[in-house]
Amino acid sequence: MAKILIVDDDATFRSIVTDFLEMNGYECVVAGSVAQARRQLKRNHFQLIVSDLNMPLESGLDLLSYVLSGYPFTPFIMMTASYDEEARSTALRLGASAYLTKPFRLNEFLASVMKVIGKCTAFDLPRMLWSQS
Repeated sequence: MAKILIVDDDATFRSIVTDFLEMNGYECVVAGSVAQARRQLKRNHFQLIVSDLNMPLESGLDLLSYVLSGYPFTPFIMMTASYDEEARSTALRLGASAYLTKPFRLNEFLASVMKVIGKCTAFDLPRMLWSQS
């Protein structure tokens, strides 16, 4: 079972994403800030980090830089509610595996997670839960 770190300052969003991923077989650990994410990274090994871009004090780009320096083989998905082409380009250039704009469909999010982790197959996609209209 892949372990995913979810980093977002919005507790409701963290809960929705965590519940959805856990229903689909992933183990999730949450952090409400970049500082909390750093502490979790020191305690756990993650197969993926999913982080919001805009958070108080430190941004998702700060976390991405930290991950790249200390955990360079851990894939990273950046999310944001405000589309900013410069931030998108920066995140992808630095090494983010994907860049998603909120709101997104949960099944599309899951497909991105599966692709980044390397478990996306044609057989897996129809089995996803919480179909979206």
